[in-house]
Amino acid sequence: MNQPPIKNAPQRLRQRWRAREKSWRIWWEPSTDLRELGFEVVELDPKRLTWSVREAERLNGLVDQRRSGVVAPAAARRGRTVLALIRDFETSPEFSDLKPASQRDYRQGFRQIEAKWGDSPVVDFTPPVIYQWYRALLRERSVFVAASLKRKLSILLSHAVILGWRSDNPALGVKSKTPPRRTRIGTWEELDSLTASARRLGLYSIALAILLAIYQGQRRTDIVQAQRAAFAEHTWLLRRSKRGNAGGFELHPEVLARISHQG
Repeated sequence: MNQPPIKNAPQRLRQRWRAREKSWRIWWEPSTDLRELGFEVVELDPKRLTWSVREAERLNGLVDQRRSGVVAPAAARRGRTVLALIRDFETSPEFSDLKPASQRDYRQGFRQIEAKWGDSPVVDFTPPVIYQWYRALLRERSVFVAASLKRKLSILLSHAVILGWRSDNPALGVKSKTPPRRTRIGTWEELDSLTASARRLGLYSIALAILLAIYQGQRRTDIVQAQRAAFAEHTWLLRRSKRGNAGGFELHPEVLARISHQG
């Protein structure tokens, strides 16, 4: 199986023979700079080659639209589409008030919703439509992805209600599975390796930040913004970024030793 099924493949369309499954994998893969804009890998269908080519071309069109910052003419003519709704939400105070990490997460989800529903009128969504899409995500992706994308679609549809584009949010009536808690327990050897690597690279503040995260249990923002003057004697004095209240915490011996060593 040396010859890929699609000749003259569109830009960003990838094809790979999977020996174990004895089938082709066909997908659309954005470059690093496009991933930073929120685009993600989209799986295509090796059993529907014509559709896969058209879908890749459509996704490339979304890339062009995203880079130019304009809505596609077809979408603009139809007005209140999912694509237009996404663009409006991304310029709203609700979106701009989000933390940068949350904005990136939203954009990644929106790009996947855009790839599926971009030209669809917002008023066409019904609970059965959303439910069938959610079930497809469960089959083809994972319970985590399905729950995340359904939640983001619900956020968009709530925004549509505020804009007057719809009278209701049909996603609210569609139940979804609760993703199981993901647990990852690190080892002390991994912790030692991380801090040692940071020190070896001259990243002493990173080594200290790792220890603060493990031993002090504070939010990432508070750790990143911590100043040397905040560490007095055996105490870390800070004002929490989330609630704005002040607090003082006794330093763990491992943290105290690292601070003393760094001066």
